[in-house]
Amino acid sequence: TEARDIWGLFGSTNLTTRTWLGHDSSWATNPGSWYPAIVPTDGDNVVLDGTSDDFMNWNLDVGPGSWMQEEGYSGTVRVLTKYPGKGSYTNFHVAGNCTIEGGDITCPTNTGGAVEVDRLAMTVEGDFMLGTNARVFLKGRGYTGNTGPGGYPAQVNRDSADGFAASHGGLQTVRRHAADR
Repeated sequence: TEARDIWGLFGSTNLTTRTWLGHDSSWATNPGSWYPAIVPTDGDNVVLDGTSDDFMNWNLDVGPGSWMQEEGYSGTVRVLTKYPGKGSYTNFHVAGNCTIEGGDITCPTNTGGAVEVDRLAMTVEGDFMLGTNARVFLKGRGYTGNTGPGGYPAQVNRDSADGFAASHGGLQTVRRHAADR
């Protein structure tokens, strides 16, 4: 039952937790930015709480066992995933639950000009919960302006065009939080 209790909290049976401090650097690869001072590895539970509101650049190509941005965290996490063929880190993979109750999670503004380079690509194997004091911020991110799904073709007059819309994501299963059932 201990493993089941741990799974209920983190969505992972791993007992190793890394808490973001961010004091030394905004880069997740800096051991001094974590408590204990060890960079997370595959399967570790990552926690961002009221200990620090410091900005984080998540540039670790590892799969956390769980991801928890507690309500006390009001900072921003920028996930540095790239489009395939534009970099080696193409997907932020969380093996268990991903809970974002505070702060933002985002990706950089596209750095590739007319070519898409930066994006937020996440796979969450457990439950995903987005709290009311948090957001997934993607405005102006991913595609270069007026390109991608819903972008205006060059020959269309944007002031008179009707019916353009953008679409991101794919098939999903929405699960209500246990307290809402």
